[in-house]
Amino acid sequence: MLNKNFFGLLLIVIVSCGKSGEEGLQSKVYLTALDKDLNMLGETLLPQLTKKPGKHFAKDGKIWMYENMENEMGFVRLQVKNKNFR
Repeated sequence: MLNKNFFGLLLIVIVSCGKSGEEGLQSKVYLTALDKDLNMLGETLLPQLTKKPGKHFAKDGKIWMYENMENEMGFVRLQVKNKNFR
């Protein structure tokens, strides 16, 4: 069952330096799935997430991430749908 798995968010920040000496930052966020024995089941890039994930928690088979929207608390919900997960 899906709820016996573990999920993690991985942030990779790539720093680049242009010819003019200006630095640029690019962030990539990945979702990793592990089984109960911490064997990797899969990993996928989340292209919609372009910054460091904030506080988050899992509930009802979804990952809930806090998001400040114009000084109001909101949530981004990620639902994992992969039939290959045990």
